[in-house]
Amino acid sequence: MVGISSSHSKKWETLARYLQAVSLNEAPAAAKPTRPRPKSIRMFTEPELDQLEARYREGASVYALAKEFHCHRETVANKLKARGVEMRGNKTTPAQVATMLKLAEAGWSKAEIAENVGVAEKTVAQYLRQAGLTFARKSISDFHTVGQ
Repeated sequence: MVGISSSHSKKWETLARYLQAVSLNEAPAAAKPTRPRPKSIRMFTEPELDQLEARYREGASVYALAKEFHCHRETVANKLKARGVEMRGNKTTPAQVATMLKLAEAGWSKAEIAENVGVAEKTVAQYLRQAGLTFARKSISDFHTVGQ
């Protein structure tokens, strides 16, 4: 009789279980797929697109419409943009930009301007950079120590 090494022993055990399952007419356990199944593409009918556009124009958010129409928010936005609908959003107005420039020229910091205008500091930096204004980094001597 020939001995079986431990590495081959496991293979024989697996084969024996498979043969036993086949002889008992049981299906062997299916292997799990290695990649996730791709998501299905949401196809809209023309009446659905009309309804989607109408609901957005009535004030429904992209998120609410995505939930209502069982799709991703980007799908809703893309469908609306394809129909020529102007998207709502937090757009900086020309008046806000003018205020940012005026305050920057008056010596306000980006943080102060952002708080006053109601936008993010990065937004202030972006518009000031576009206008050719830059802020020099503060040196350590520009800061006051506690007690002075």
